[in-house]
Amino acid sequence: EHTEIAVSGRDVAARFDDLVTAIDQPSLDGTNTFIVSQAAAQSLKVALSGLGGDELLAGYPHFRRMQRAAKWDAALGSRRGSLRRKTLRRVPGRFLRERDFLAATPAQRYGTLRNFSNDADKAALLQPALAARITRRTPIADLYEPLLHVDRDSIAQTSYVEVNRYLVDTLLRDADAMSMHWSLEVRPVLLDHVLAEFAFALPSSLKLSDSTNKPLLNKPLLVEAVRDLLPPELLNREKLGFELPLRAWLAGPLRDRARDALSSLEARSIFADDYLRTTLDDIESGRQPALRTWAYVMLIEWMRRWQVQV
Repeated sequence: EHTEIAVSGRDVAARFDDLVTAIDQPSLDGTNTFIVSQAAAQSLKVALSGLGGDELLAGYPHFRRMQRAAKWDAALGSRRGSLRRKTLRRVPGRFLRERDFLAATPAQRYGTLRNFSNDADKAALLQPALAARITRRTPIADLYEPLLHVDRDSIAQTSYVEVNRYLVDTLLRDADAMSMHWSLEVRPVLLDHVLAEFAFALPSSLKLSDSTNKPLLNKPLLVEAVRDLLPPELLNREKLGFELPLRAWLAGPLRDRARDALSSLEARSIFADDYLRTTLDDIESGRQPALRTWAYVMLIEWMRRWQVQV
């Protein structure tokens, strides 16, 4: 039975304290699951989830991006490290938009997928003492090195990385925390081990459609498996992320809350004065801040909720 709910920024503002408590650790994700779990829990105790489908069946746009980078690696052959970077950087940026991404190592490429800021940005975002402590820590690319295997093609490699990092560390953890806040059990049926093992064993050519010969489909393997069950308008529509207007809410119904968080002692213990001043100016003027601001507000409110200090 299909059910639709209307969610406003005012609704989220009214439940923001519950949201911070439920997430249990700072995260950009989870707000969408918090809202839909609240609605589902009105009539259900158990719900099925499609979590893992994008990771197992190459549903994210960066699967193609990683595939293109792997083709460049193969074309450059034995050129590695600094020589590869020098070769690529001879090409003007206007002719090769992803030049710096292509010049990076595979581990460095994976390290950029969900970063809010690079090292240079961190130096400007953070209090100097905190920035100095962070830069001495293990580079994020090093966390991906153990997951890389030379015998995997780029699609299989990206699936393996996504399952072992983003899916486990963020999506499944946040979904579990948010759904259980409403006493709802969420079962990610696509992650049944038999199905996951089968998906990993399939040729990567089945997971990405060939845009030169037919319409570009998201997760074509899954689409073809249910083509006789679902209408064409559902099968052929563009991929829609499970996203919320977080930036608009920060500049609207949650403006006072965001302003209070970014003006707090906790915020000033982490973020540089210039960054806080610029972001507060955006919020005060009604301009939508960067998406990362939502994650930073959640971090600050989590610290205040549990009396955590840096």
